[in-house]
Amino acid sequence: MSNQIFSYTNHSRFDTPEIFVSGNNDMITNLNGTTYVDCNSGLWNVNFGYNNSAYKITIPDLQFYPTHFWSSTEATELAAKQICDYFGYKRVFFGHSGSDAIDTAIYISKYTNGKSSIIAYKDGYHGSTVQADVYNCYNTLIDAIDNNTSAVIVEPIMVTKGVIEFDTVVLQRLFELKKYYKFNIIFDETVTALGRADYSFDWKPDILIASKGLTNGVFPLSAVLVNQEISNYIKNTNKVFSHGYTMSGHPIACNMLSKTIDLVHGIDIKAHANNFVELFQSKNLDFVNKGMIFGIRVKDGIAMKRYLQKEGYLIRQSNNVLIFMPMFTSKLENYFRFVDLLTTFQVCDQQL
Repeated sequence: MSNQIFSYTNHSRFDTPEIFVSGNNDMITNLNGTTYVDCNSGLWNVNFGYNNSAYKITIPDLQFYPTHFWSSTEATELAAKQICDYFGYKRVFFGHSGSDAIDTAIYISKYTNGKSSIIAYKDGYHGSTVQADVYNCYNTLIDAIDNNTSAVIVEPIMVTKGVIEFDTVVLQRLFELKKYYKFNIIFDETVTALGRADYSFDWKPDILIASKGLTNGVFPLSAVLVNQEISNYIKNTNKVFSHGYTMSGHPIACNMLSKTIDLVHGIDIKAHANNFVELFQSKNLDFVNKGMIFGIRVKDGIAMKRYLQKEGYLIRQSNNVLIFMPMFTSKLENYFRFVDLLTTFQVCDQQL
């Protein structure tokens, strides 16, 4: 039995974890020698493949790191400039995960506008502390906005509930209301940012959250980016910014982020996504996609997930939607059999 407490796990039905010992690009091998094609990109964060030589950690990265809150390193400063330039924002706060980034974004919003109410939609992820008031439909969310609203958190694609895109008409309405009520719009792009979908290139939220995909899964890192107005307030106010984490802006994580940004600039992610679209269309699969995020609708999601794992494919599902997020470096030919298996299972299942 493992000594670990595992996330999102029913421990009464679980004893020994599957131990993975090696990986190469989109393939991963466990202690027993079983190799899988990883359709999850880790947990949607290993976008440039396992064992990618670009992410080699060197000894100088490990030798020095100040943990004074007013200090930095050269690697951290460079990464901050690069990610702000990439997204077109002014300043960034580095944390460790998408969950703590939500807490940071909420703190920044309340810190800058002095309001207390945070609003979010039910199908999104709301952080480990859930500080937002969560509304079950778009109409009640809109109606809840008032002069006390500090921020509305939008997850542009709500992946954990089955690849659901936030309604763009409602999103447009939020940006209109923002001008009147003076609240912040926070985009939680933990999953979508830095190449996978990048919604902030079409819309411009006041605060942008990024995390998965920043370091290729090599080191924990999140980024909360703020616009010029918020940046100016933080710079000029006499209030102390009383928020932070001991290991924020770690130079190893930031060094990995710099490497990721370089790699993103050098790859045609849109063309790679179109290859998967054409493959799925050729087999008449029922799917939705936005960039390199795919939701494949099936009749029995749990049965399909288990079937595919037995056949050598690791994939997540939400109800009857397979959440398919291949690596940017994945080999299309590795998924020909995946699509055939999926199609065959669906046909056989419908005949039963």
